Amino acid sequence: MNFEIQVSGQGSRTTSLSILRNKVRKHALSKAHTQAVKVAEQQKEAAIENAVETMTESYMKETEAVFRTAYHLAKKNRPFSDHESLIELQELNEFICDLGLMYDTLHELSLLSQELQSRSITLLGAEHLLKRSIRVIQSFKESPGEKYSEALEAKQTGEYRSIALKTNAKLKSINPGQFLQSLVNNLEKRLSFEDETIMDLSILDQSKWPSKPSIRH
Repeated sequence: MNFEIQVSGQGSRTTSLSILRNKVRKHALSKAHTQAVKVAEQQKEAAIENAVETMTESYMKETEAVFRTAYHLAKKNRPFSDHESLIELQELNEFICDLGLMYDTLHELSLLSQELQSRSITLLGAEHLLKRSIRVIQSFKESPGEKYSEALEAKQTGEYRSIALKTNAKLKSINPGQFLQSLVNNLEKRLSFEDETIMDLSILDQSKWPSKPSIRH
């Protein structure tokens, strides 16, 4: 939007400036000016949002690449020698650690998924299994899982299964604490019932019923 403010009339300089000030003030309070300022502010906010979105998209692509590689190796169940394009990844400290971390968490989620698919699963049982998986994944912060511990040991020794490891400054390793906490947060969102509701449903759990209930039970 382009607006031009000009002095009208052939009066004195003082009169012309007074008229100009009135027009500037009137324009500043006009709907068109207010809308133009609003559009400019929205463009600034959009620039920040786009920058954050770009960073998030980049991080997600890196994470997806790690998941795809881990899935490929597990699905094929083949040694690295069969995949020449992955040999260099195998020799990187960062990749070995990321792969170990992913394996431990995916293994726990796989167990949870299989148990939740049972035909005999109940709402209470599902809640119990989900909370157990959350505790296990949360514990990985202080006590690394089996594969991640093996990877950390290999990183210290500089060798993994007779293969010499090397570093690559361009490869950004996953932040274990941040990754695990993010996973825990997402799992906690799946806890759809309040504690009071769960307590009410627990009455239906036969395992908690007394073996010989009294007449008052």
